[in-house]
Amino acid sequence: MVEAQVTDHLKAVPYERSEERQGHRNGYRAGEMKARMGLLELQIPRVRGGGFSTEMFGRYQRSD
Repeated sequence: MVEAQVTDHLKAVPYERSEERQGHRNGYRAGEMKARMGLLELQIPRVRGGGFSTEMFGRYQRSD
């Protein structure tokens, strides 16, 4: 689901060349989410130049 959000944000699928493209993917960053079954490790896409963030996991983010 997060990959679909990045694709929508960039207006291009990975490796697609188009006039509408708004940026480039730049790997992943690690993230954590607390769930009933324990702590989950996530791979969150990064976008070159920033500008992408997802609120999908906001209320589950780890707070230490």
